[in-house]
Amino acid sequence: MFEWFKKPHSEPQQPLPMRVQWDAELVRVFAGEIETKRFRWADLTGIYAFKQDCCGFDRIWVAFEATGLTEPSLVHEAMDGYAALIAEMQRRCTGFRPDWWTAVALPAFAENFTIIWQAPPTSVDRPTGHSA
Repeated sequence: MFEWFKKPHSEPQQPLPMRVQWDAELVRVFAGEIETKRFRWADLTGIYAFKQDCCGFDRIWVAFEATGLTEPSLVHEAMDGYAALIAEMQRRCTGFRPDWWTAVALPAFAENFTIIWQAPPTSVDRPTGHSA
């Protein structure tokens, strides 16, 4: 599930995302004017957060996993639109972890990988209680 989080740091890095836009259906992430990721709110399967040590300060990242994405869509706290996106995430995602920010922020300079929210299992995924 978290293979993307454990990727070696020697792999080529994507441009740092700088802006996120969203509407009632779609979330879009941009590096400059280039759209790097997009997902539909309805397709969300999980939301995770972690912290990156940037030599003197920490950057909090939020990862959105969604059906159809090969890797999660990453946003960070310095991005334009981040605060509004997080407020919308908390409004839409019933049952999100309310203390997620504190769990990620403290202690300083540690990754503190945290599950914020996971989609409830669908009826196909739920055990039926019947034995064969």
